[in-house]
Amino acid sequence: MKKENRCLALSFVIPFTIMGTVFALNGVYPFGGRQIIIRDFWHQYYPFLSSLWHKLREGAVSPWSWTAGTGHDYVAHIAYYLASPLNVLIALFPHSLLREALTLLALIKIGCAGLFMAMYLRYVCKQSDHFAYGWRALAFFSSLYALCAFILGYFWNFMWLDTIALLPLVMLGFHALMNEGKYRLYVISLALAIMTNYYKGLYICIFVVIAFINHYIVHKYTLKEFLCKLKITAVFSIIAIGLTAILAVPALSALQNIYRVEAAGSFPSRLAVFNSFFSVIGNFIAFTPPTYHLEDGLPNLYSGMSCIMLAGMFFVSSKIPRREKIALGGTLVFLIIGTNVNVLYFILNGLRFPNMIPGRFTFLVSFVLVAIAYRAYRLTENMSRRDLLAMGASAAVVLLSAVLGSQEKAFIIGSAVICAVYLVIFYGMYLCKGKAKQLLMAVLLLVITAELSVTSFIAVKTVRLPGRDAYPDSYEQVQALLQQRQPPGSGFYRTDVNVFFTHNDPSLYNYHGFSIFSSNIEHNITRFYAGLGLQSGGGGNTMYVYNETTPFANALLNMRYMIAIDADPACNGLLWETAAQAGHAQLLENRYYLPLGFMVNEGMVGYVPSASNSFLSQNTMFRRATGLDGSLFTVANVTIAPRCQ
Repeated sequence: MKKENRCLALSFVIPFTIMGTVFALNGVYPFGGRQIIIRDFWHQYYPFLSSLWHKLREGAVSPWSWTAGTGHDYVAHIAYYLASPLNVLIALFPHSLLREALTLLALIKIGCAGLFMAMYLRYVCKQSDHFAYGWRALAFFSSLYALCAFILGYFWNFMWLDTIALLPLVMLGFHALMNEGKYRLYVISLALAIMTNYYKGLYICIFVVIAFINHYIVHKYTLKEFLCKLKITAVFSIIAIGLTAILAVPALSALQNIYRVEAAGSFPSRLAVFNSFFSVIGNFIAFTPPTYHLEDGLPNLYSGMSCIMLAGMFFVSSKIPRREKIALGGTLVFLIIGTNVNVLYFILNGLRFPNMIPGRFTFLVSFVLVAIAYRAYRLTENMSRRDLLAMGASAAVVLLSAVLGSQEKAFIIGSAVICAVYLVIFYGMYLCKGKAKQLLMAVLLLVITAELSVTSFIAVKTVRLPGRDAYPDSYEQVQALLQQRQPPGSGFYRTDVNVFFTHNDPSLYNYHGFSIFSSNIEHNITRFYAGLGLQSGGGGNTMYVYNETTPFANALLNMRYMIAIDADPACNGLLWETAAQAGHAQLLENRYYLPLGFMVNEGMVGYVPSASNSFLSQNTMFRRATGLDGSLFTVANVTIAPRCQ
């Protein structure tokens, strides 16, 4: 038992240490001046977690939040962005170390992916002590899942990591349910996987269906047994989903009216592929930089060249039942095709085409491939020449695909070299016995670690981590100015900045503001604010962001204060007056603003914002709201004289 516990602990430590070391080598604070806050982590996750930090510290978490978007459903917001139980730990850190706390939590989640994968492999492979290095190898193979290309490319997608880590635990619970009738682990792990991120939870639910079909194929159930297994799977899956209802129901309600529902696309009218299949298969090779935020990038499929080679052995080994090969091989082919064929891609993504971040379910491919590889590794104690030939052939197929695909020559050569090293080690294991064989197994595990470490370093280097000093901008000055406003008891009011730093500055700096960038915004609200002339957008995610606008719009928005950073608004002294200053930022107070609630004319009911001209929209709104006939703005054609030559 002590040996087992040490190996499970090692399965957490290895990916945690490798990724932590890679971060340190790339200069992540305190080992340099960089941080992992990039892309959506920059504009969404960190600001939302910053707001959560303030709410936890103040004891102000409630179903509705006034912090951003002029007010929004905070339960639906939590369900999509903040539902990880680990997030409550951020309250233990000072806000100045919040970025480092999130980096640590990301490493913990990656470590848990390794730990849970080891627990799964131990169960399905039925470990025994007779196989030399069997226990030790468990930790290294589980790290191949924890540091697969999906995680290396999308480690910044903080809110996805929990569900990806929980996948092996869900599958362990599923096998325990099927084989032993034990349901607790399955129900709890599936509920957690869905609750921590229901979007990624969708893929796990799809994978449960695939796993059930595979279980049926492998075990050759009678019709009666099939119906019984189907019943218990359905019942306990429904129970697990039901446990998430407190978050799922508000989230699903909010999702009915967001822009994504309209923009997700319709079922493809004909088959099409996104990329060459040579390029897709070639993306299994080592060292190649992962896709990390490109709309047309290749799916992230890498999970170790040793996995590719051992998969070849798996499919030719006479010791593995044919039905198991058909089930797992069919799953791999199905998922790989699903990353590249539009119809299947649309179905696997929940009947929609997601915006950017391609191959959002490829962590499932890595899970299956690592399980196959470790299953084969358990048979290397008695390898045959046919097994060695199969290893070389599977490596050759992937390398040749990379040559014919779009992978870079240097990475292909590097992968070919590492495959040659593996083949030499496996050949030595085939020839040797006793201590010599054990030594070669130890060398194999060291080479796997080296390959993972180099690939991880290249991946993080590719993502290009930003400087720590640049984020968040002017936080201390903004906080100082916020303290200079009238106390909340003087009435509800809103604040925002003149030039946004992120698309979620109210959440980032913790004030009642206007700006928000979220996947849960109702599209009608976005169109309404666009009609007021405010910056807004509809796409994969929806946003509306405050910018200096008209006195009429400011009044309607209850905008009492504006924080001007490195700028002085043109109407300062007329519509605004300086209330305080801190460094290069100043607090401006609006002389003309309306309270949160006010009466308007009944004609306001028929208002429809203009999609072409915000000034005409404001004229229409003014007339309908007041019952007056005049216009606030006159639209004029302006001719710009050509420059003199």
